[in-house]
Amino acid sequence: MENFTFLTKLIFLLCFSNVEVSGLPYFDMTSYCGQAINLSYYGIYQGKIELTTLSSYPRMTCTVTIVASSVQDRIMFYFEDIDMKNSTSCIDDSLQLFDGPNTNFSQISGLNDKICGYSKPGGIYTTTGNTLTLLFTSFSGSLVDSGFDAIFTAYHLGSCNSNEHDCSNGRCIRSSLICSGYNPCGDYSDCRLSVVAIAGIVVCCIAIICLLIVFVIFLRRCRRLLTGNGPYVAVKEKTSTTVFAPPTAYGTAKPEWNPPPPTYFSYSYTKSTSTA
Repeated sequence: MENFTFLTKLIFLLCFSNVEVSGLPYFDMTSYCGQAINLSYYGIYQGKIELTTLSSYPRMTCTVTIVASSVQDRIMFYFEDIDMKNSTSCIDDSLQLFDGPNTNFSQISGLNDKICGYSKPGGIYTTTGNTLTLLFTSFSGSLVDSGFDAIFTAYHLGSCNSNEHDCSNGRCIRSSLICSGYNPCGDYSDCRLSVVAIAGIVVCCIAIICLLIVFVIFLRRCRRLLTGNGPYVAVKEKTSTTVFAPPTAYGTAKPEWNPPPPTYFSYSYTKSTSTA
């Protein structure tokens, strides 16, 4: 079973190595509280925003704004995890997202006014401009909750440049983001494969499987030869043994007695002649 699992993983890595989950630059609100994260300054187009790098968060009110590089850009984001104290109407801890550079702008369409608890909002959310503002409020803090994780990506609409990828939903993203494993297009169209690429992957997998089968058969035959279970088996010579009779009624065993073979005597008769 372990060998089969290893072979499966090996085949997957060899045939689908074009799909790569790369590391993302991440930012925590506790370190950037009250500041703006300018993507152009860091030279990035995708990243992760989280509340804290710790397993708990203090009592706080924190605002962070993400700014895309160009005014034509927009920001797409989705949640990976929500881990905040759950309360009625989110009166204790809450996260709010605004479609603009500060909290005076309207909130992101499709989201609740306040987010809290442990169930992350599903779906992909976008801004109408190049800024996204996050406001986190905690009146009591938490010793067991970590807050939230969200992935954000800068994109624009219209014609894509030569260094950009044209997503199926009409968005343009940087070509460096494709096949990153973080859905930069929002519809998983960043890692499309051509017919030639798919055919190549299929042929590659079939060839690798055949080689592995031949290799396994070769190993089994070598093992049989080494353990003496192969086509060349040593024949053990028979040796004479003494056969004993079963125990008698008195509980003692007597050796089996075999009578000696009969002895035959040969006699020769000669005719005697006497002379007078």
